[in-house]
Parts: sequence; structure tokens; C-alpha cells
Amino acid sequence: MTFLVSPSEPLQLREQGAVSPIAENYGADILIPAHGYFIGVQRKQFPGDYLGSLHDGRLGDSLIKLTKCAVRVLICEGSPTWNQNGGLEGWDYGAGFTYQQLVSLTMSAFKELGVTTVWTEDLKDTIRVLHAIESWGKKEKHTSLFSRSGMPKVDGKRHYSRRDHAIYILQSFEGIGPEMAGRIFDEFGGVPFKLNATDEQLAKVPGLGPKRIKKLKEALT
Repeated sequence: MTFLVSPSEPLQLREQGAVSPIAENYGADILIPAHGYFIGVQRKQFPGDYLGSLHDGRLGDSLIKLTKCAVRVLICEGSPTWNQNGGLEGWDYGAGFTYQQLVSLTMSAFKELGVTTVWTEDLKDTIRVLHAIESWGKKEKHTSLFSRSGMPKVDGKRHYSRRDHAIYILQSFEGIGPEMAGRIFDEFGGVPFKLNATDEQLAKVPGLGPKRIKKLKEALT
């Protein structure tokens, strides 16, 4: 998998992939092939390039063309400073532009065009993000968002109650999230399953010692 990078992008970025005007046909500065679809990325330096292209209409036109891609990303590159009234500081061209306007534009891009906005600090950070997106695009399935969270930690160490154990176990069943798992525990006072095996039978499992057997029984009782 290789980036297709617009010829108009900086040299440091062009060196990350294959330079091709094809990306521009999709309204993208960077086009990333994935599994049967394209990830289109439009890159704007903020505030200069972003505001300039907003006022002359180039930003809107590019984002509309970006809808040819299944996944659409707008990278805003920069670290803007806002005054106490929410106005943009340190950029005369952007005088009067507010944080509220930026949020509104970002939300409109997502709602109307399905374009997700990602912020980066500089070109180096942008390249790092692009490689992360490329790595994501290589995966055939994306399930990490829907997997169970790990047991809670306190001061860097695992800390859990009997209820935590039960909720973790119940979330292994399809359709049972943490909230529903908690309701089940509260209703039954535990996991509503029976452990039919005796301690002696469980001890026959390699590596399952008395402490683990005790915790297992506590979680299910």
C-alpha cells in the first residue's frame, strides 16, 4: 500500500509515497488505497491555507470532491491561539474568525459530507498521522472500538471488586455492554450462571491453582 501524493505538496510529504495528480481528482492531497476503497485526505495549514481556501471557495470544492472516497479526512495542521473572546490571535487575515466558527465548519463538514477533521501540530506530525491512517487502512476489519475494556487500574495497578469481575465476564456475550452488565449484576447479585465443577476438578486444569479458583468462584457466585 502506497500513498498517492499531489505534486503540489511539500517535498517531505511527497517523499512518503508516489507523486501523482490522481489524488487531486478525488479532492485529496493524499490518497491512500485500502481494502477495495480509498481514504482521501485533504491537508490544510491552519490558519493561513485553511482561511484562504475557505474564503475563495477552494476548501468547499475540495471537500465535495472528497466524497468520491469512502473514508474522508481533513487534516488541519497548526496550533492556533484564541483570545478570551474566542477570536483567532496572531493572524491579521483571520481577524474576526472565531473558535465557534471553526467548530461549526468542522461539524458541517462531518454532517453534510462525512469528512472527519484531524488536528496535527506540524508537517512532521501530519506525516506521522498519515502513516497511522495507512496502517489502519491495511486492516480488513476494525473491531477494537467494540471490544471489552480491560479491568480498571488504580495507581497503575489492577484493582477490581467482585462487581468489576462480573461485569467484565458478562461483556463477553454479544450485545452486553458495561451498563447492561452492571444491571444484570445488580439484579442477581452476581453472574447468573452456575459453576458445577468442584475445586478438585478445577485443580486438574494446568496452571489453575487455589488462588485463581477462588477468584473464579467469587466472580461467578
